[in-house]
Amino acid sequence: VAKTLRGIKTGTVIIRSHGIHPELLKEAKSKGLSIVDATCPFVQKVHQIVSFLKKEGYGIIIIGEKNHPEVMALPGVIRSTKPLQHITSSVVRVVEKASDIKKIHEKKKLGIVSQTTQTIENFNEIVSAILPKASELRIFNTICMETSKRQESAKKLAGRVDSMLVVGGYNSANTRRLAEICKKTGTETHHIETAGEIKAVWCREKKVIGITAGASTPNWIIKSVIKKIRDSSLRSE
Repeated sequence: VAKTLRGIKTGTVIIRSHGIHPELLKEAKSKGLSIVDATCPFVQKVHQIVSFLKKEGYGIIIIGEKNHPEVMALPGVIRSTKPLQHITSSVVRVVEKASDIKKIHEKKKLGIVSQTTQTIENFNEIVSAILPKASELRIFNTICMETSKRQESAKKLAGRVDSMLVVGGYNSANTRRLAEICKKTGTETHHIETAGEIKAVWCREKKVIGITAGASTPNWIIKSVIKKIRDSSLRSE
C-alpha cells in the first residue's frame, strides 16, 4: 500500500475505491505506470458533480468525514476544475454534523454533495440547516444506493433480534455507520473485525443474534463469525 508515488518507477498502480487526488493520478501517468482505476462508480459520480458545481460558480458543501479518503480527494478534484465563468462563491467546506453550519457564511450560490457512505438522516439534517445560508441551493443526494439499502436492512434486523454483531474494519466508515444505526435502535450492538473478538457473555441468554457487515468485509470472515455464533460451546461458557 503506497500513500505516495515517491521512489516508484515501474509497475502497476491500483486506485482504491475511494478515488485519489487528480494530481496523484497525473503523476502516475507521467511516470508511465500501468493504472487500474478501481474507483467506485458512485464516487466517480460525486467527482463529476463537484466539477460541475465549481464550473457553474457554486460554493461547495461536502457532507462527510474530514479525514475520510473519499472526502479528502474531493478538494483536489475541485481545484483541478477550470471555471467556465466567474466564480461567485469559491468556498469549499466539509460538514460532519448540523452544528458545523454555524461556521458557514451566507452565500449567493451553494451546492451540496455527500460522502457516499453517509446516513440519509444526517444528510437531511444538515441540508435543512443549510437552507437559510443561500439564495440558490443545488442539492445532490450522492449517498450510495447499496449503502442506503444495507443501512435500512440493518436497522430493521436490529429491531427484531436480541443483539447485533456488526462485522468490518474499525477504520471503515460504512461499517461504523452500521454500528451506530444498530445502537440507536436500543439493541445491544458490538462492532468486531474478526470472529476471535466475540465474547461468550454476548451470547448468553440470547435467543436471536443478528449479523450484518460492512461493504468491504470478506465473505470468509462473515462465515467464520456465523460459525462461531452457532457453536453451542460458546453459549454455554
